[in-house]
Amino acid sequence: MEAISVRAENSAIIAQQCPFVYVAQVLGTHWRPAVLYKIAHGVSTYNALRAALRPITDKTLAAELIALCQHNLIERIPLETKPTIVRAQYVTTDRGRSLIPILNAMERWAESDQGRCESAIKPFKQKRRLSAPADIRPVALEAAIAGPLA
Repeated sequence: MEAISVRAENSAIIAQQCPFVYVAQVLGTHWRPAVLYKIAHGVSTYNALRAALRPITDKTLAAELIALCQHNLIERIPLETKPTIVRAQYVTTDRGRSLIPILNAMERWAESDQGRCESAIKPFKQKRRLSAPADIRPVALEAAIAGPLA
């Protein structure tokens, strides 16, 4: 019998008790909903997904496609090609399509909230810009130019 970590055990218990945690576990990382969304809206091949989701890495995209298949949210359909070239098309399953209204609602919320978020972050970013007082810069520059004392 395989040992299960306490963390995995707790995650499973919480997912059973809380529907929000369950959805978050199925949707996984920030890339997984984006990949599912693109597939649902017609981006169906690996290369097209990679181009549509820049800067996603090949490793991450492959892992997210596998996870989406394992959760039965998408299906991988092999395409007939030359023996040395493996191509596949990805399509959403009924289960995956059932999440599209949720993803659309999340997209609408993000679009309406991003402006508020940016306006809240902007003053903080401006305050965080640190620079040395003008009278310190020349001394540091002269010291760097002069080099170590002989």
